Amino acid sequence: MGTTTAMLHYGQGHPYDDGLWGDFKTLQLIEGNRCVWYQKTPVERWLAHPKRILKDGLRALQETHWTEFPETDPWTPEEYQRHYQSGRVILCIFRGSSLNPETCARIFQSFGMDAEVLSGKTESAGKTRLREICLK
Repeated sequence: MGTTTAMLHYGQGHPYDDGLWGDFKTLQLIEGNRCVWYQKTPVERWLAHPKRILKDGLRALQETHWTEFPETDPWTPEEYQRHYQSGRVILCIFRGSSLNPETCARIFQSFGMDAEVLSGKTESAGKTRLREICLK
């Protein structure tokens, strides 16, 4: 049985307070023997390639039907920029996820995206600290 290890949110950035404003789309990353991006309403599932989990999640936000992503990434960096130039992405990474917060932040930055990475993977003195990396 898979475990939810991350949430990917996409929508319009709030004009004053950061965060998201109005309607936005959310995907869950479920990891088990395979990585699957899952959307509850309407129910959709996208099987992610193990070497491009985040990029496949970004593509899944733009897809309208179930798909298994091909071996190679068909999108160029310019296509990621075009799809996400007018919105904001927030990625929440949980402990146990195979996603690396720093790597994800670098990917968002390389695409010039308005993005935020939140991670609870860092522990200090037995308490989980929320680490935030903001990119603008």
